[in-house]
Amino acid sequence: MKRSATVAERIVQLAEETGVPLVENSSLSALLEQLPESDSIPERNFLLIAEVLCFLYEADQSFTTPPSKTHL
Repeated sequence: MKRSATVAERIVQLAEETGVPLVENSSLSALLEQLPESDSIPERNFLLIAEVLCFLYEADQSFTTPPSKTHL
């Protein structure tokens, strides 16, 4: 548990340093904390994962929108 907290803290630190958006979701955190790495996500938790995927899709769209071209 201590190691996973340290890894999580480092991920947050790197995200903040590089401007990656963060979202806090205690339900999802609790779910993922309980699952061994090789386990599948239980069907009852698919909605939580769908919310994460939607967030990632929307974030990706904002990063892939080409900047407007300016003529010099």
